[in-house]
This record gives sequence, structure tokens and C-alpha cells, in this order.
Amino acid sequence: MSSEILPLDGKWMFQQAGPETPSLEDPGWLPARVPGVAHLDLMASGQIPDPFYRLNELEAQWVEDRDWLYARRFDLPEGWLEFSAIELQCDGLDTFADIAVNGRPLASTDNMFHPWRFAIKGCLRPGSNEITVRFRSAVAESARRASQAPIPLMSAEYKDRIYIRKAQYAGGWDWGPRLMTCGIWRPIRLAAWDTAAIRSVYIRPVEISPDRAFLRIQADIEAFTALSGSVRVALSRQGQVYAVKIPVSAEQGAVSVSAETTIENPTLWWPNGYGEQAMYDIHAVLESEGRERSAWSGRTGLRKVELVRQPDEQGESFIIRINKRSIFCKGADWVPADSFLPRATPERYRELVAQARDAHMNMLRVWGGGIYEDPAFFAACDEMGIMVWQDFCFACAEYPEDEWFHALVEKEAREVIPLLRNHPSLALWCGNNENHWAFDEWWPGRDRHYGETIYDQILPAVCAELDPSRPYWPGSPYGGPRANCDECGDQHVWNVWSGWGTAGGYLHNQGRFISEFGFQSMPTWQAVLSYTDPEDRYLFSRAVDHHNKQVSGNARLCRFLPEYFKMPATLEDFVYLTQLVQAEAIKTGVEHWRRRMFNTAGTLYWQFNDCWPVASWSCLDYPRGRKALWHFSRRFYAPILVSFADSGSGLEVWVTSDRAEPAQGTLKVSAITFTGETLYERSEPLTIPADASIMAASLEPARLPLGDLSQCFLHATLYIGEYPASENSHFFAPFKYLKLPEVRLRPQIRTTRDGYDITLVSPVLVKYAYLEVTAWEGQFDDNFIDLLPGRPRTAHWQARSEKPIPTQFRKDLKLKCLR
Repeated sequence: MSSEILPLDGKWMFQQAGPETPSLEDPGWLPARVPGVAHLDLMASGQIPDPFYRLNELEAQWVEDRDWLYARRFDLPEGWLEFSAIELQCDGLDTFADIAVNGRPLASTDNMFHPWRFAIKGCLRPGSNEITVRFRSAVAESARRASQAPIPLMSAEYKDRIYIRKAQYAGGWDWGPRLMTCGIWRPIRLAAWDTAAIRSVYIRPVEISPDRAFLRIQADIEAFTALSGSVRVALSRQGQVYAVKIPVSAEQGAVSVSAETTIENPTLWWPNGYGEQAMYDIHAVLESEGRERSAWSGRTGLRKVELVRQPDEQGESFIIRINKRSIFCKGADWVPADSFLPRATPERYRELVAQARDAHMNMLRVWGGGIYEDPAFFAACDEMGIMVWQDFCFACAEYPEDEWFHALVEKEAREVIPLLRNHPSLALWCGNNENHWAFDEWWPGRDRHYGETIYDQILPAVCAELDPSRPYWPGSPYGGPRANCDECGDQHVWNVWSGWGTAGGYLHNQGRFISEFGFQSMPTWQAVLSYTDPEDRYLFSRAVDHHNKQVSGNARLCRFLPEYFKMPATLEDFVYLTQLVQAEAIKTGVEHWRRRMFNTAGTLYWQFNDCWPVASWSCLDYPRGRKALWHFSRRFYAPILVSFADSGSGLEVWVTSDRAEPAQGTLKVSAITFTGETLYERSEPLTIPADASIMAASLEPARLPLGDLSQCFLHATLYIGEYPASENSHFFAPFKYLKLPEVRLRPQIRTTRDGYDITLVSPVLVKYAYLEVTAWEGQFDDNFIDLLPGRPRTAHWQARSEKPIPTQFRKDLKLKCLR
């Protein structure tokens, strides 16, 4: 017996904490689940209503002002006290926790972002043991620290959040509720060893090519007694094993050992759409005196990542390069998957990341106001080819420049980086979200940038020491004469939505990498039903307003909607149309920036997901509903894109390709009336270059026989062989002015193994045909569809669990379109 694990997850007890710790027989204890947070346990015990429903968030605000006590008994396995070392391992404690074992104080914590380990053997006894964890109010602690600050610091949203290392969004954001959680939010366990423990293994790619992978393998070990032996680290894939054996000799304490090895003809890891996501299993075993003392397992992928910044005519490039190939980054910004993080299961993470993959995304930016995400998130990104831009957890604020805070941050970075550095999906470390921009433009007159020591000294130094294999970037946005500029670095583009502009404003932007821009909409109608009563279902009701956290958010939706469409009469139609406004606006920006490939080298829109049901900038509402923007993303992020651009004197048709090899195709451009008459048509062969964007055709609409421009449109299709690789349409008037014909759609429904295929066809143009099923859990792979006259389109509805019988499905299926 060399090492053992005793999980402590599962059934606990909790109650509001008083000055004294009650016995575990006290009648005031309520049942709790770990991992969990106090709000979830209070909901399960009927002490608070669901904060996501109507205005119930307000009914739960008192929870943050209290201290909460968690406790449980556990039996120590026989013989455990003979181990040299026993640790309490807490993967996540939120946030200010005082831990006692058998009535003896063990430790206190002050950071929810990283794991904690404590030597616990001296507190344990044979047989039954008790553990208590008292969580002090983070609100009270942040207020205390703020009152002692030498100078008041600036921040957006909840002001005192900057003094505590807790997920910043928990205090409320312009898309999220204020739910200041506390609890044992990640797994907790006891671990025991007789000699030593492998803390981590790092597979550092030094030189990567298709011919060879030169790796430096490092094992971090903690010895509890004098140690003389070896650690064997093996990488394996599809039956092939590559192993090194490294001698280890140490007295008590931490020691790192390393060796170098080469893998010939490795299988490389690539982002989604660029190649295979090849993964290697890692297995390490520490041996001494002929016995196995500790083991460690993980996974990694072999790839080289670079941030290419080279001077050019516009300023300086900002290009992510994987395995020496430039990648146009297509994706969105990720926020925490739930206000109550323990509800984000591995299955849910996997499903959300799959949604990014299926929308042809290849990058998610983990925003700095959230958390360092769950292992399940990174595992899914590794397997599905989703690169991760990882912000360190600082957002929209100044941060203390005091030694005690710097020490907190450095410890956090030293704990987090080894947990994540083996993931091939992790492409870049970033120091913060919008803090440099804030210093430049939000808070004029400040004598210094509070927090700059963190982003310019502490974090880059720790990254260089612990993870030299990938780039570090000081902030987002950052670069150039000011933080948020066109010439170099990455850029956040908010002049359209926040500036009450129009989507046409995106067309003037020449940014090098657009890491954040966004447009808000209502969530799906199903989400609206989940947080409202029937009496709430009108625009500007209290419940509807409460679920849009931006100041004047619903008023903004009303301002932007008439730019595109006629004002609707019902809330349900308002939901439908605001989603289309959002999707069309983001489409305008993405198509423009993809045409600039690689002068602009990435578009990540704000935001990918939501933490609760809300009107926001997301393409997926809570917990996973596909809004119109998700379906549009699947089209404008496709590997090959056809798009229209206004040249000033006419129209241009552009073709953009993410493919590694050139292709031969045919570009067909047609002018069609809404009733199906072809007014103009031309086809021409086209060589589509690899990893490039080209103007493929130009048109002068004034010279075409178009007639009434409110009753016709241009359509471009790029064929590769007989397959339409991409298609797009251009309309000559805002959608509200189009003279759309009357439509009668009769969907044809065919049952499949996991759901139904729904085929739609119309003799006239149909804009934004929308299919909806609310009585059953499932999703459509295609929606908000334009039906060209006489051309059928089929969408698949996949059941999540129970599949309804055909008569039930047909009865519940709803269909609407633009009228």
C-alpha cells in the first residue's frame, strides 16, 4: 500500500453559522451536497425560491450577508495512520473558509480559484472523524478590505469585488445576476502516501514538426521521507508507447526532475477544421526500493503555438500560428456556464463545447471575470479542437498594488498554470480583460495603472517559468499607442452596440484581431417561458426587465429592431425579431473581418453562453438553447464563405477559404424575384486559394434588369464539383421594406432514429423560417432558414431524451417566418 484516496464528496450538513460550532447532533442542521454552494442547498431545503425565476433573485440577496457552516462525519480506513503523510485536498473552496477537524483548527483559505492542500494527519483519529468548514461572508470581507485600502480603486459593476479572489461575475454583471455564492464548489478528498507523491507531470513541446517532436518531460514530486528511486513517464497513442525513466533522489520536500525525448513522425494536434485532434495518454509511476509509491495520469497533444507579431503596412500583425500554419480564429467569448458552478456537469461542458465545434468555431476566449474552467471543459476543447484564449481572472477594474495582493496573485498563478499547461487546446495566457483599456479611456486622470505590476511583471514571469511553451499577452484589448487600437494587438469593438450605432459601423473597423464585439437579443421563447408567468409576458414587464441586466437594455433592443424590421405586436415576435437583428449584425462584422484575412486574424464575438436565463449577447441561452446567432455562426464561420461587400460604386462577391489546399470551383451569381423568376445569371470558374480571401466577382446593380428592388435579391453560390460549398444573399432594401409574398408552409416530417427530419419547400421566397418545439427536449441543427423559391431545405430535430411519437411531434411543431 503506497497511496490511497478517500473521497469526501456527497452528503454533508449545513446551517447558518453562529458564534459557536454546534455538535453534529444539533437539530438545526439541514442536508447539503458537495460539491455545492449554499444557494443550491437552501433551494433544496425550501429556504429560498429559485433565483432564476421572475424576480426571485432579490429574495436570495440575504444569503450573501451570512456566514455558513458545513460539516460531515467520515470513517478513516484502518491502517491509514501508518502512512507518512495524509492531506486534505480541496479542489475549490468559495472563498473565505475556516477548516476544523475533530474540533481542531486546520487552515483558512482566501481564494476560490485554485486548489488547496493541507497536512491533516495530526488532526485525525482512528475510526470516526468530523470535519467542519465555516464560510465567512465574502461581501463582509471585501468591504473590510476596501475600507483599509490606501486609495479607492475604480471598477465596473460590484465595486468591492476587486479586493477578493472570487469569480468577479458573482457580484452581478450586465448579463448576470448578483448571487454571491459560498461553499465547497469542487471535489474534496483525503489522500495518503507512504513515501512521496507525484504532484504534476509537464510535457513541454520544445520543437514540433511533422517529422519529429522534441519534448522536455518534467515530473514534480514531493517527498515525505528520504527518497531514492525513479519516475517512469510514458506517452502512448494507438498502442505505441514512448517512455523515459528519470532518476529521483531527494530528502523531504519538493523536487523536480526532467529528461528529454524525441518522438519520430508524431501525430500532431490541430484546431477544429484544420486537421486531427490527436491526443496522447500520459502515465507516470514513481518507484523506490522496488515498489510503486505514486502514480499520475493525464493527456496531452503535440503541437506548436506561436503568436506572430510582425510589422506591416497597417502596423503590426496579430496571428495565432499552430504547427507553423496561420489560423484565422473563429469563435466567441465564454462566460461561466452557471451562476451556481457545481451544476455545470462534465456532460454539460461537453455539450456546450460541442456546440462551438458544430458552429465551425475553433476558439473560445475564457473571459477574465469568470473562473479558470473545469477539467471537463478543457478535455472537451482538446478532443474537439477548440483553442482556448485564457484570461487570468481580472476584469474591468483597477486592482490593488499591495504586497499582500501580489502574493495572492502569484500563488494563484503558480497553482493554476500546472493544472492547465498540458492541454493542447490552451493557446494563449492573457493578463486581464479590459483593464488597460479602462486606464487609457474609462478613468482619465489616474496617476498610475493600478494592477500593472500583476500584468507586466508577476504573471509573465510565472508563465515564462512554468509554461514557456505558449505566448503570454498582457491584456485584452492591448497593443499599440493605446490599448484598444486598430493598428496592432487585439481589439474590443463596442462603438456599435454601446455607442447606439448601426452594424454598418463594423465595416469601417480595421482591427488586427477582434477579441470582443457584440449585439444583444432576447433569449429563446422557451427560456422566456422558464422565467416568467403568463402575466409577465409583455415587453417591459418587471420580470422581463429584470432578466435584461444592461441599463436600458430592453430599450436598446427597441431602438435597434426598427433598423431592420417592423415593430412586432407581441413579446413572442419581439423575441424572434431581436434574435434576427443580433444575428444579422454579427454576420455583418464577421464577414467583413473574414474578407480581411489575415490583416484581421480572428473574430471572437461576445458572448458564447449564459449563466442564467437572460436577454444578452450570447448565441446560446441558458442552459443551451440555440438562438438565431448560433445558426448564423454555423454559416458565416463555415470553412468556405461567400459574402457580398459594397464597393461604393457597386457590389463585390468575395470568397474566403480556411482550407489548406487550393480548390477549383464555380461561382454562380443570380438575380431572382421573390416569386422565383430569374432576372440575371452568370457562372464562372474560380480557383479558390488556400488560407486566403479574394474578390471573386464585381457587379453594378444599376446595369442589371432588376425592376422593383423591394421584390428581388442577389444570390451567390460557390460550387465545388456539384456540391454548394457556400451561398449567400444580398437584399437591396432593409428587410422592413421588402414586399414579401404571402406564404403557406406545410412541413414534411420524417421520423429518424434520434428524432425527426423536417423538410420545407415554397414556390416563393421565405425569410427566416423558424421551427420550434417547446413541449419536448431537443434541438434543430438548422433554423432561421431562407427558403429560395422551389428549393427544399431539411432540418433535423434531435431529441435529448424522450422522443415524441409522430402525432405528438407534429402537433407541437410551430413554424413562423418574416412577414
